Amino acid sequence: MKWLVVAVAAFIAVASAGVQKDCTWETDGVSGGKWYYNLSPMTHAEGEADYLTIFDTETQNTFFVNICGNATASCVPRQAVCQQGQNTALYACGLLSTQTFSDPGTGNDGQSLIVWYGGGKLCGSVYRSTTITVMCDESAGRGAISEADESSCTYALTVRSKYGCGSSDKPSSGGIDVGWILIIVALCLVIVYIVAGVCYNKFLAHKEGIELIPNKDFWFGFPILLKDGVMWAIKGFPKTGYATEYSTL
Repeated sequence: MKWLVVAVAAFIAVASAGVQKDCTWETDGVSGGKWYYNLSPMTHAEGEADYLTIFDTETQNTFFVNICGNATASCVPRQAVCQQGQNTALYACGLLSTQTFSDPGTGNDGQSLIVWYGGGKLCGSVYRSTTITVMCDESAGRGAISEADESSCTYALTVRSKYGCGSSDKPSSGGIDVGWILIIVALCLVIVYIVAGVCYNKFLAHKEGIELIPNKDFWFGFPILLKDGVMWAIKGFPKTGYATEYSTL
């Protein structure tokens, strides 16, 4: 029975902890306050065509991007940023697992954020990496790459999107948080325990009345155990009213 109490306590403890959301960025504004970004709507589903793409007329390279997912272009291993060279060969330019959000060098004014990817294909002595500046442009809709720059296997792309516009209001989660899911699971476990215990006591142990409560003695003594635990946490032992020595067995 004690395992259930411990499990419920663990569920509640986890539920009270913060949960980091994917594809979002929260940062301090240069003039105070907070800015919130959510780039999830810019991410296409697996298998869909890469809509964030640009052909660099200077280098004759084409870039394919999926902001918070893997590009459909067939880089190996799968990448968030994939480059196709003049010879049609594909080059990995940024692993999704390395994705890092940051502020522009001048600080965040709600008009842009930086998304960086590393771990691409080895290029000489360095691994390819890509820095994407997502700029605020309400007229750009979901987004489009407007500029591409290459230097020593390091790539810089500019994406204009309405999702590059920060919000000063913290967005709602839009669903049930993991914490609430854990609490619901814990409550379901408690209900199953009570129902199963009552059924066992009723039909197998042939008990009646208050004796139907599973582990009745534990639950009746639980408030006293809880009080003792609180007293110990606040004041410590020994205290008046508690034994100061152990009895010899």
